Amino acid sequence: MTTNIKQAHGENAPSTLTITYFDELVSSKQVVLEMGEYDAQNLKLEEAKLLIHQMKLYYLNSNETDEKYELLNCFTKKPDQFKHMDLIKQLEKDLKINDKASN
Repeated sequence: MTTNIKQAHGENAPSTLTITYFDELVSSKQVVLEMGEYDAQNLKLEEAKLLIHQMKLYYLNSNETDEKYELLNCFTKKPDQFKHMDLIKQLEKDLKINDKASN
């Protein structure tokens, strides 16, 4: 399975981050290997890591009563209605919550 994260130009956008998952070892070792490639001219390493982390939070750690789930559902099922600023607002909200919890 390969996931491409593209920018605002829809299907005509250049690939900025590609993540490939190798799941051949799931049944025998319960391990999934991950390989990522990013365009260093458009994305810094830290930004690529943050995007991968955020993607995992949405795909692995959201449930039907969560705001993250609603954003993910809109992104996958109604992409024409998806607004990237809603995702940024959610990230900012999460950062504020985590910052308060660490104090």
